[in-house]
Amino acid sequence: NTTVTPAPNTTVTPTPRPTTAAAPPPAPSGAAGSDGGGLELGAQLPGSIMHTDKMQQAGMRWVKFQIKWAPGLDPGVAAGYVAAAHGSGYKVLLAIPGQPYPTAIDYNGYVEFLRGVAAYQPDAIEVWNEMNIDFEWPAGQINPQSYVNNMLAPSFNAIKSVSPGTMVIIGALAPTGYFGGCTGAGCDDNLYVQGMAAAGAANYANCIGVH
Repeated sequence: NTTVTPAPNTTVTPTPRPTTAAAPPPAPSGAAGSDGGGLELGAQLPGSIMHTDKMQQAGMRWVKFQIKWAPGLDPGVAAGYVAAAHGSGYKVLLAIPGQPYPTAIDYNGYVEFLRGVAAYQPDAIEVWNEMNIDFEWPAGQINPQSYVNNMLAPSFNAIKSVSPGTMVIIGALAPTGYFGGCTGAGCDDNLYVQGMAAAGAANYANCIGVH
């Protein structure tokens, strides 16, 4: 018979962890067009600045507001958003899509609206939203080349002519593989990105939005 002697129990004393919370970073100052030199966090807000203490604790340096464009809308609507963000020490991104289920888009009207918005010196403008599905783009007309040629490129030129430091962001696509390709009825996001690249989108944007 073999007698096995169990090893003695060993008690491990954990190293104490500090209990003092790190001080929140100071509120950043707005700087048109600056990317901060690296990754920066932000929050999309429903129309006003709020919970700034929590945002600062999280290290957020941006706020995002969405403006739903429609023909005839006064670009002065952007002034309050930009002033509120910069007054609170944040950079501001204005995302500017259109109305749901459009049957047509007044490209010239939209571009001129962005030109007017840029005059208020937002730090970034996102050009449209989810243009690969018919909720945001006219059914039967969904096409990445059309987005680049008719909207992104002229919007970039208009924005930069007024506010060179404002970042231009390609509208974030709807993440989907539903369509199995890219047609006028809708487009898978990976193929839409390839189509934008082929149309030269990189020449007319500082970065691309992603959902």
